[in-house]
Amino acid sequence: MDSFHPDLIMHCGALTHVDYCEANEEESYAKTVLSTINVIDLCKYYKARMIYVSTDYVFDGENGPYDENAKVNPISVYGHHKLEAEQAVLSQVPKSIVIRITNVYGDEERKKNFIVRIVDNILKGESMELKLPVDQYASPVNAYDVARTLYLLARDKKAGIYNIASYDYLNRVELVEKIIAHFPKNKISFEPVTTEDLNQTAPR
Repeated sequence: MDSFHPDLIMHCGALTHVDYCEANEEESYAKTVLSTINVIDLCKYYKARMIYVSTDYVFDGENGPYDENAKVNPISVYGHHKLEAEQAVLSQVPKSIVIRITNVYGDEERKKNFIVRIVDNILKGESMELKLPVDQYASPVNAYDVARTLYLLARDKKAGIYNIASYDYLNRVELVEKIIAHFPKNKISFEPVTTEDLNQTAPR
């Protein structure tokens, strides 16, 4: 880093497997909070601004959708650690930016985001059976739009918290229905369930 002496550092690394974090709190802290503290130290050394990529998991999900002034109240280990990292950045790195994103989709090397996995299965002609929560709502956002937003925030030297989302506000069933409407010959089947039915390790 000495070779180019950065004036802006973006940190988007974390342990993002929410259910895994719930059962592995120390590892979650190391990969989400300590990694952020390390980048904060770099920012201080180079007198650089920082962009920190955070999450909607800093909220409890009771009164969404949320604006930037909404009260935070994480209910999972992952959410608590992302919020702790957010607060460290905002308090220790002047003129820093925190963006909160949710349900990101788009082309991806590992094909692990929800929408890409479904489309990939459809294109391969493979069947897929899903249990989808009807009571989990979000505003999915395209990774390209996130990247463009980050560029504009950095270019215009913005600071503070920004919640980044798109226009749609829908649950997982409605989202899948939107996707498969574009692929009439799909082999996707799904069962609407509640979050409680899924019995996930981390609370949603």
